Amino acid sequence: MPKINTPSPLSDLNLVVSTYAGLEDILAEEIHALGGREIEVHTRAVSCIGDKGFMYKANFSLRTALKVMVKLSSFQIRTVVDLYDGVAAIDWTQYMKLEQTFAVRCILNSDLFDNNLYPALKAKDAIADQFRKNQGSRPNVEKNDPDLEVVVFISGEKCQLLINSSGTSLHQRGYRKEVDKALGGSDGSRYPLC
Repeated sequence: MPKINTPSPLSDLNLVVSTYAGLEDILAEEIHALGGREIEVHTRAVSCIGDKGFMYKANFSLRTALKVMVKLSSFQIRTVVDLYDGVAAIDWTQYMKLEQTFAVRCILNSDLFDNNLYPALKAKDAIADQFRKNQGSRPNVEKNDPDLEVVVFISGEKCQLLINSSGTSLHQRGYRKEVDKALGGSDGSRYPLC
């Protein structure tokens, strides 16, 4: 079984904030201004330490962030069994209930797998199998709008498990799906040039 490093529920959170390429330094400055600690710049991401309140502030205030993710664990993998065991080592009932939905997304930068779909599927299986074993049933998968999105990040032989705390991408804050209602006149007409 792989060695698992998980944060204590009472400790600060290890956060990974994704962004677009080229905006990492600007994002790091924003995180510093909000009170993030131990800030490290990565490719298209910035990691930091902060408490739960900081996580909420980050989701609300960061202008250059795409998603704020909470790192649950980090472990070495060499095979798909290592991945499965590492995901299964987490008590997923701490993060979701049987009635909730989940999705698993994989970001892959490794030669261990041919594509990102297979590790995502194995991680999903580990979570579902844990619920089935302990509760007799499993939560449903919902790819488009899950209650919990798990991100599996594999780089070389290192795997990190993260939870997306943002929901949809933060660049869509304030986005209106039904623009014509917002732009419509009081008589129900639409403005022709919008």
